[in-house]
Amino acid sequence: MILNDKNLEILDFINNKICNTRKELSQKLNISEVAVSKRVKYLLENEYIILDKNKNKKTLGRTAIGLKINNELGEILGIYFAQDGIIFGVSDIDGKLLSTSKIKIIDNKEIEKLCFKEIEKYIQNYNILIIGVAMNGIVDHKNGICIYSASYNWNQKNIKKILEKKYSIPVYVDNGMNIMAYYEKKKGYQHLLIVLLL
Repeated sequence: MILNDKNLEILDFINNKICNTRKELSQKLNISEVAVSKRVKYLLENEYIILDKNKNKKTLGRTAIGLKINNELGEILGIYFAQDGIIFGVSDIDGKLLSTSKIKIIDNKEIEKLCFKEIEKYIQNYNILIIGVAMNGIVDHKNGICIYSASYNWNQKNIKKILEKKYSIPVYVDNGMNIMAYYEKKKGYQHLLIVLLL
């Protein structure tokens, strides 16, 4: 089992205090408690989450054991392929921004080389758990592929495969507008219109 979409969904529910127990996760995800327990076991063994006795809940049967994110596990690296350059940012698991940088792109042929160099700086200084990539253009987010990017003249570029092969860190890729909308939705907005002015 790896840190796949379902495991990330569990982490998201726990982090945002939507669910704190296996039973609540089972109900929210609409999967069996056995399936949830397997995933929770993996997340506990790999220290993505820890037990939290303060969140234990009394039931008619066994006490439901509380869960919480392990905030000391490591950091998240975000990369945004903008029109005029690549922006990097590292945050802790709670979303607190720790460091940022930007590199200018003059020659598209140098993108990978410059990007790798900057990523390696962050990997040397932080315990990077996940790399999230945002970009303009048409993106196959399920497979981490840039189908088309006018800014970088990319067609069918498998960003996820390239980065995961090089760094052995889970990589998630999506269109920048989708990520902006998701972020705003997390604030509680029900209806959103995101407009990008170029």
